[in-house]
Amino acid sequence: MANSLLAQVKTLKERIHTLKGGDYPVEGQKLIYSGKILVDETALKEYSIDESKFIVVMVSKPKPPPPVSAAAPPAVATTKTESSTPAAPAATTPAATTPKPETGNAPSTPATG
Repeated sequence: MANSLLAQVKTLKERIHTLKGGDYPVEGQKLIYSGKILVDETALKEYSIDESKFIVVMVSKPKPPPPVSAAAPPAVATTKTESSTPAAPAATTPAATTPKPETGNAPSTPATG
């Protein structure tokens, strides 16, 4: 372990990637020991790592590329014109009515039985 403590944090991340595979990309790893995020260029010995303790490996998912969108049409500038006279109310038309069928005057058919 003494020789590996001379290595930098980035070397440990590369070793984790080699052992664990594609789910642990070096650039997506954060190593945390004793509440501190380990910096890639720092030698592991600088953190006084105790072999009876552990290092947390956090892996962030790579960000998906932004969606390709069609060019948005240019915005059309509109201006509001003011009138000195008030607008006339809209004309209203009476609602069409449908005739109701008459009830009670229809002849009834006798029941046969």
